[in-house]
Amino acid sequence: MPRATKGLAKHVVEELKAYETATNEKKKTRAIERLTKLLLKIRICLYGDASSVPTPEDVAAGGEELVSIIPSLVPLLVHDLESLEFEARKDAVLVFTYLAHYQLSEDGNCPLVQYVVSENPALLTHLFAEFAREGVHVHVYEMIKSLVASQQVTALLLDPAHQELFLQLFTYQTHPDFTVCTDAFDIFKDLLTRHGALACTFMSAQQVPLFERYNETLLRSENFVTRKQALELLGQLLVEQRNVEVRMAYINSRQNLYLIMQLLAEGSPAVQHSTYNIFKLFIANPSKTASIERVLFLNKEKIMKYIRNFETERDEDPTFMREKEFLLSKMEAVPDRPASSASLLTGATGAAAAAAVAAAAAKATSASAPSVALASSSSSSSSSLASSSPALASRRPSNAAASTSSLASSSGASSSSSK
Repeated sequence: MPRATKGLAKHVVEELKAYETATNEKKKTRAIERLTKLLLKIRICLYGDASSVPTPEDVAAGGEELVSIIPSLVPLLVHDLESLEFEARKDAVLVFTYLAHYQLSEDGNCPLVQYVVSENPALLTHLFAEFAREGVHVHVYEMIKSLVASQQVTALLLDPAHQELFLQLFTYQTHPDFTVCTDAFDIFKDLLTRHGALACTFMSAQQVPLFERYNETLLRSENFVTRKQALELLGQLLVEQRNVEVRMAYINSRQNLYLIMQLLAEGSPAVQHSTYNIFKLFIANPSKTASIERVLFLNKEKIMKYIRNFETERDEDPTFMREKEFLLSKMEAVPDRPASSASLLTGATGAAAAAAVAAAAAKATSASAPSVALASSSSSSSSSLASSSPALASRRPSNAAASTSSLASSSGASSSSSK
């Protein structure tokens, strides 16, 4: 750091230790006051303020000093975050995010990322545990967000050995606090989209337990925002070309089709729009399983009526109309598939599924929303994402992948309906 501020980072560590070892409240209060001033000076050194702009030399010197004491500084900043005053927390987060984006000139690696991944992954565990804590949530979110930008941290969080942290994001996305809910979704989305190859490998290996949890926790959530965000993300994931295996497995699942058809009956145009973009993948798939064809056939008239009446205000759009005509022709060509006695709805699982679909149909606000005629189903055990990762058996010819992908992307750019 520049001469006037050299050694500030080490003083921060000293004051954090003084706070932790203080024997009375008076000493703790004084330590916090000194920490607040020190963090402010470091933030000004790195980012400047209304009256000054740091020179590149100042920033470089400050960064080098902070990097040199990461093992001493970062754990204390993270664990004592709640003890700091609000402005000091903001400054602490700025220091943390600065380090999360700091790269060494010789190899391009980030020392903070390397430290967290290789030496102290427990820091991530602590941050995730504190994610919904009142008073520090916004700061913890910023810290996690800055780390997730790294491919190394994403790989760690998607690794089976650490995926309990990834699973916590499902819970946080159903949190009653709107900010916690939406921020958890933002990190969840980053993990599944920012580093595409990593996410694709993870989803392919974990597709059965992952999407069982995705469906039950997010798409069936009572929180409208959670359902809407999850539907939009699901549509994005399914049309990504590298996710072809995931897409074909999802749209060849009868249980997934039942759920998506129920969601078509939602009263919100925004939810209907996102759901429709997923539903048409089931219809466009030229390699449908017999069970998918059976459900579509039994609901042919209702589905075709729904497609004709869907967003009629866009019927003057020739691209949209061509897509409708394509879907209608695919529905018209769906053959009758007799239900296998081995797969008929039976017992409590089948009765519950039928009751759920009937209830969804009864709540439909649009006369064109199809209620589902349940021809066949198979009960699927709710396997844990952490303990089970069998791959779904599905037919995946290249023409099927191309057909569904191009269809989805053709309307993906179209404007979504408002709520």
